[in-house]
Amino acid sequence: MKQKLNIFMLFDLPQKGGPIELGPANRKGVVSYLTAFGHQVTWIIQHEGKGLQKLSTGNINIFATPYVCILKDTSRIGKIINRILNAPIRAGFIIKLFRKGSYNILYVKGNMIDELVAIYVKARYKVPLVVDSEPPGMHRDTYRVGAKKRVFWASLIGRWHALVTMYVMEKADLITPSSKWFGDMLFRAGIPEDKLMPYPNGVDITKISNKNGAAIRKDYNLNTSKVIIYVGAMDRARNLSVLIQTFSRVADSYQDVILLMVGEGNDRINLQQLARRLNIHDKVVFTGYIEGSRIPEFISAADIGISPIPPLDCYQIGSPVKLFEYMGSAKPVVANEEILDQNEVLMQSGGGIAVHFDADAFADALIHLLNNPQEATAIGKKGQEWIINNRTYEILARQLEKRYKALINSG
Repeated sequence: MKQKLNIFMLFDLPQKGGPIELGPANRKGVVSYLTAFGHQVTWIIQHEGKGLQKLSTGNINIFATPYVCILKDTSRIGKIINRILNAPIRAGFIIKLFRKGSYNILYVKGNMIDELVAIYVKARYKVPLVVDSEPPGMHRDTYRVGAKKRVFWASLIGRWHALVTMYVMEKADLITPSSKWFGDMLFRAGIPEDKLMPYPNGVDITKISNKNGAAIRKDYNLNTSKVIIYVGAMDRARNLSVLIQTFSRVADSYQDVILLMVGEGNDRINLQQLARRLNIHDKVVFTGYIEGSRIPEFISAADIGISPIPPLDCYQIGSPVKLFEYMGSAKPVVANEEILDQNEVLMQSGGGIAVHFDADAFADALIHLLNNPQEATAIGKKGQEWIINNRTYEILARQLEKRYKALINSG
C-alpha cells in the first residue's frame, strides 16, 4: 500500500478581508501540490476577519485564525506588536487542532512565535519538524535598511530574530533552504548536512502559461505599448529607485513603453514621487496590492519581466519567485547577477540577460530586448522550456515527497 502523508502546515502571512483563498503561491503551492499525489494537507494561516474560518476541498483543509490589527500593519513595529497580541489565540488553536488530528509531518514557515509553537508540538507529539526559514540575517538586514533611520529597535529585533531562527533550525529534523548557497551558509554555521535539503522556488506551470493579458491591457490603458513588468514588494529595503532610474533611461531611448509596477510596500509613495521628478510618471503604472491568483494575468500582459534585487547578503542566497513566474509565462527576463540562483538559472536556461545591479546595466539590457523583438521572443521560449523541465511544482513536489517519506521511515 502506498504510504500517505498527512502534513500540518503553519504560515503566519495574514490574508486580507473577504473569503479565504485556496491557492496561495510560492512555497505553499509546492507543498499543496502534494495533494495531487493523494496526500493530505492542512494549512493554518491568518485572516484579517472575525472568528475562525475554514475551507475544505479535496485533500486540502485550510483553517484561518483571526488576525486583528491593533496597530497599523504597514510599519515593522506595528506588524511585530500585532503578531504578539494575536499569538495566544493562534497558538492555542494550533495545539488543539494538532491534538485532535493524526499528522506525520509538521511544516512551519512563519514568524518566531509559530516556530516556537512548532518546537513544542514536535516534542509533545513526536512528529518530524520541517522548517522552511529565511536566512538568519535577513530580518536584521531588512530591518536596518528598511528603517527610515538606523534606530536601535530595528537592529535589536533583527538580531533577536536571527538567534531564534538558528535555535529553531537546530531543533528541526529537516531544513529546506531556498537555495544551495543558503544551504552552504547553514552548514558553515554548524547545521548538519543530513538535515539540509536545498529547495528552490518554482511555479505551477498549469496556472501561469497561456494566460491572456488583454483585459489587463485594457483596464490599465496599456494599449499597444511595450510593457516592462515588475512584480513584488515595494519596501525600502528593495531599493527600487534603481528600477525607476533604469526606466527613465529606457523611456528616453524607446518612446512607446510602460513600466507596470505590480505590488505594494512602504516605499511606493517615494517611488511615485521619483517617477514624477524624472517626468516619467505618465509611463509608470502602480497597481497596488494584487491577489496572487491574478498575477499571471498581469505578467501575460507584459513583454519583458525585470527582477532587480539589491545584493544584500540575505538576498544573494535567495530564490526569487518573480523570476520563475516571468520565465514560466515565456517572458524574457532582465535580472541582476549578484543573486546567485537568479544568475545560475539565466545562464543555464538562456531565458534572459543577467547584469550588475546598476541602472545603466539594466537599461542597456532592456533597450536591447525592446529593439530586438524576435530575439526577445526566442529568449522567452527558452526560459519557459527550462522551467517546464526543472522548476514546476510537480517536479519539486516529487522531490519533497521522497524526502518526507524518508524522514518518516527513519523514525
